[in-house]
Amino acid sequence: SWPSYAVFGLSVIALGWATRVALPRLRRTLVATVVLVLAQIAIGLYQARNGLPELAVGIHMVFASVIVALVVSALLATREEAPAQG
Repeated sequence: SWPSYAVFGLSVIALGWATRVALPRLRRTLVATVVLVLAQIAIGLYQARNGLPELAVGIHMVFASVIVALVVSALLATREEAPAQG
């Protein structure tokens, strides 16, 4: 569970930074990341207390994949757009 708490904390810190530098796309992505990490923590706690129900394990794995995709999206949102050519 500690890695989830660390990811949550780092996501909140990144969200605070994104809010200060006014990057709306990054901020939206990080809000989704924070919400999904909170859901991931809740599902993990549910699993630990209920003997790893199969459906919860599947949901937990799907959320983990979506969190990775959101983190990659957040990383890409920090890149500057190339000037238009033409």
